[in-house]
Amino acid sequence: ISSNFATEPNVFVTVEALRERTASSGPAQIDVFMMGEIATPGERQLDRGTTLIQALATTGGFTPFAATKRILLRRTDANGNQSVSRINYKAIADGAAIGQDIRLRDGDVIIVPERRLFE
Repeated sequence: ISSNFATEPNVFVTVEALRERTASSGPAQIDVFMMGEIATPGERQLDRGTTLIQALATTGGFTPFAATKRILLRRTDANGNQSVSRINYKAIADGAAIGQDIRLRDGDVIIVPERRLFE
């Protein structure tokens, strides 16, 4: 290599994302349940690694009464502990909260509540 270069080249590599391995991670698909103010609620089988926004795109959109600033994500971990995350879809769609576009896990429940009177 040194015969082709006047000085030794320095190479820097940055890893932007790691692709999930489906063989060691379990099945290639996950079951996600969606309910509330969306066009087609119900269970969806989605590819592992699907994000919340991608899952919402499979529903046919929000109803006119959807509260898109306070979508709920209910998740149960391996120990049976439940957590609820509040997601502001409008902020994600506007580009203000990109980090909130969560990768979904098997058994996640997405709830799009009804808008309040002055919301």
